[in-house]
Amino acid sequence: MEGLLWSKRKPDHTAKIRNISNYNKNQLLGIRFEKAFSEYLKAYNEKSIIGPWIEYEDANGWGLCQPDAILLKPFIIFECKLTYTTAAYVEMNKLYKPVCEKWLNLKRPKMVTVCKHLKPEAKNMELVFDLKEVYKCKKRKMTLLWP
Repeated sequence: MEGLLWSKRKPDHTAKIRNISNYNKNQLLGIRFEKAFSEYLKAYNEKSIIGPWIEYEDANGWGLCQPDAILLKPFIIFECKLTYTTAAYVEMNKLYKPVCEKWLNLKRPKMVTVCKHLKPEAKNMELVFDLKEVYKCKKRKMTLLWP
Protein backbone atom coordinates (compact mmCIF):
# COMPACT_ATOMS: atom_id res chain seq x y z
CA MET A 1 0.00 0.00 0.00
CA GLU A 2 1.56 3.25 -1.13
CA GLY A 3 0.07 6.72 -0.97
CA LEU A 4 -3.45 5.89 0.18
CA LEU A 5 -5.70 8.69 -1.08
CA TRP A 6 -9.12 7.60 0.19
CA SER A 7 -11.18 4.62 1.32
CA LYS A 8 -14.88 4.06 1.88
CA ARG A 9 -17.29 1.22 2.46
CA LYS A 10 -18.78 -0.21 -0.70
CA PRO A 11 -22.52 -0.86 -0.43
CA ASP A 12 -23.04 -4.58 0.19
CA HIS A 13 -25.48 -5.04 -2.66
CA THR A 14 -22.81 -4.04 -5.19
CA ALA A 15 -20.00 -6.07 -3.63
CA LYS A 16 -18.35 -8.97 -5.40
CA ILE A 17 -20.13 -12.23 -4.57
CA ARG A 18 -18.20 -15.46 -3.91
CA ASN A 19 -18.74 -18.34 -6.28
CA ILE A 20 -17.96 -21.27 -4.01
CA SER A 21 -18.77 -23.99 -6.57
CA ASN A 22 -15.08 -24.26 -7.55
CA TYR A 23 -13.67 -24.23 -4.00
CA ASN A 24 -11.87 -27.27 -2.60
CA LYS A 25 -12.72 -28.97 0.70
CA ASN A 26 -10.21 -26.95 2.76
CA GLN A 27 -11.41 -23.65 1.31
CA LEU A 28 -15.00 -24.55 2.18
CA LEU A 29 -13.96 -25.48 5.73
CA GLY A 30 -12.22 -22.10 6.00
CA ILE A 31 -15.35 -20.27 4.84
CA ARG A 32 -17.47 -22.16 7.41
CA PHE A 33 -14.92 -21.32 10.12
CA GLU A 34 -15.01 -17.62 9.16
CA LYS A 35 -18.82 -17.61 9.17
CA ALA A 36 -19.01 -19.35 12.57
CA PHE A 37 -16.57 -16.86 14.10
CA SER A 38 -18.48 -13.92 12.56
CA GLU A 39 -21.72 -15.15 14.14
CA TYR A 40 -19.95 -15.59 17.50
CA LEU A 41 -18.46 -12.10 17.29
CA LYS A 42 -21.81 -10.55 16.34
CA ALA A 43 -23.44 -12.21 19.36
CA TYR A 44 -20.58 -11.04 21.59
CA ASN A 45 -20.61 -7.46 20.30
CA GLU A 46 -23.61 -6.41 18.21
CA LYS A 47 -21.71 -3.39 16.87
CA SER A 48 -19.20 -5.56 15.04
CA ILE A 49 -18.88 -5.04 11.30
CA ILE A 50 -18.79 -8.37 9.49
CA GLY A 51 -17.06 -8.73 6.12
CA PRO A 52 -17.32 -5.15 4.86
CA TRP A 53 -16.22 -4.52 1.29
CA ILE A 54 -14.00 -1.44 1.25
CA GLU A 55 -12.90 0.35 -1.87
CA TYR A 56 -9.83 2.57 -1.90
CA GLU A 57 -7.39 4.37 -4.13
CA ASP A 58 -3.66 4.52 -3.62
CA ALA A 59 -0.61 5.24 -5.79
CA ASN A 60 -1.31 2.01 -7.72
CA GLY A 61 -4.92 2.94 -8.52
CA TRP A 62 -8.33 1.69 -7.41
CA GLY A 63 -8.67 -1.39 -5.18
CA LEU A 64 -11.16 -3.41 -3.19
CA CYS A 65 -10.61 -5.42 0.00
CA GLN A 66 -12.67 -7.27 2.60
CA PRO A 67 -11.47 -7.77 6.17
CA ASP A 68 -13.32 -10.60 7.90
CA ALA A 69 -14.54 -8.51 10.83
CA ILE A 70 -13.98 -5.18 12.57
CA LEU A 71 -14.83 -3.88 16.02
CA LEU A 72 -14.89 -0.13 16.58
CA LYS A 73 -14.66 0.12 20.39
CA PRO A 74 -12.00 -1.06 20.88
CA PHE A 75 -10.70 -0.80 17.31
CA ILE A 76 -9.84 -4.39 16.28
CA ILE A 77 -9.41 -5.94 12.84
CA PHE A 78 -9.95 -9.72 12.63
CA GLU A 79 -8.70 -12.06 9.93
CA CYS A 80 -9.86 -15.69 10.06
CA LYS A 81 -7.60 -18.48 8.88
CA LEU A 82 -8.35 -22.14 9.52
CA THR A 83 -4.60 -22.74 9.95
CA TYR A 84 -2.25 -20.04 11.26
CA THR A 85 -0.20 -18.23 8.63
CA THR A 86 2.04 -15.20 8.93
CA ALA A 87 0.55 -14.00 5.63
CA ALA A 88 -2.54 -12.91 7.58
CA TYR A 89 -0.50 -10.31 9.49
CA VAL A 90 1.14 -9.08 6.32
CA GLU A 91 -2.30 -8.62 4.74
CA MET A 92 -3.70 -6.88 7.83
CA ASN A 93 -0.69 -4.63 8.36
CA LYS A 94 -0.08 -3.62 4.75
CA LEU A 95 -3.66 -3.45 3.47
CA TYR A 96 -6.47 -3.62 6.05
CA LYS A 97 -4.83 -1.40 8.68
CA PRO A 98 -4.27 1.69 6.48
CA VAL A 99 -7.55 1.24 4.57
CA CYS A 100 -9.64 0.82 7.75
CA GLU A 101 -7.86 3.67 9.56
CA LYS A 102 -8.62 6.02 6.65
CA TRP A 103 -12.22 4.82 6.21
CA LEU A 104 -13.13 4.89 9.92
CA ASN A 105 -10.89 7.81 10.92
CA LEU A 106 -9.49 5.67 13.76
CA LYS A 107 -5.87 4.85 14.58
CA ARG A 108 -3.83 1.99 16.01
CA PRO A 109 -6.09 -1.04 15.67
CA LYS A 110 -5.35 -4.33 17.33
CA MET A 111 -4.86 -6.93 14.61
CA VAL A 112 -6.03 -10.43 15.44
CA THR A 113 -5.61 -13.57 13.41
CA VAL A 114 -8.33 -16.03 14.42
CA CYS A 115 -7.34 -19.62 13.77
CA LYS A 116 -8.21 -23.16 14.72
CA HIS A 117 -4.86 -24.82 14.02
CA LEU A 118 -1.39 -23.54 14.86
CA LYS A 119 1.92 -23.97 13.04
CA PRO A 120 5.40 -23.70 14.60
CA GLU A 121 5.80 -20.21 13.10
CA ALA A 122 3.13 -18.97 15.54
CA LYS A 123 5.45 -19.51 18.52
CA ASN A 124 6.51 -15.86 18.64
CA MET A 125 2.98 -14.46 18.52
CA GLU A 126 0.92 -13.41 21.50
CA LEU A 127 -1.56 -16.27 21.85
CA VAL A 128 -5.00 -15.69 23.41
CA PHE A 129 -7.92 -18.05 23.88
CA ASP A 130 -11.05 -15.90 24.08
CA LEU A 131 -12.35 -12.45 23.19
CA LYS A 132 -12.01 -11.17 26.74
CA GLU A 133 -8.25 -11.74 26.49
CA VAL A 134 -8.19 -9.86 23.17
CA TYR A 135 -9.82 -6.85 24.84
CA LYS A 136 -7.38 -6.92 27.78
CA CYS A 137 -4.16 -7.65 25.87
CA LYS A 138 -1.80 -4.66 25.57
CA LYS A 139 -0.13 -5.98 22.41
CA ARG A 140 -1.33 -4.72 19.02
CA LYS A 141 -0.88 -8.06 17.19
CA MET A 142 -2.08 -11.40 18.46
CA THR A 143 -3.49 -14.79 17.50
CA LEU A 144 -6.81 -15.96 18.89
CA LEU A 145 -7.01 -19.74 19.01
CA TRP A 146 -10.72 -20.33 18.60
CA PRO A 147 -12.66 -23.60 18.61
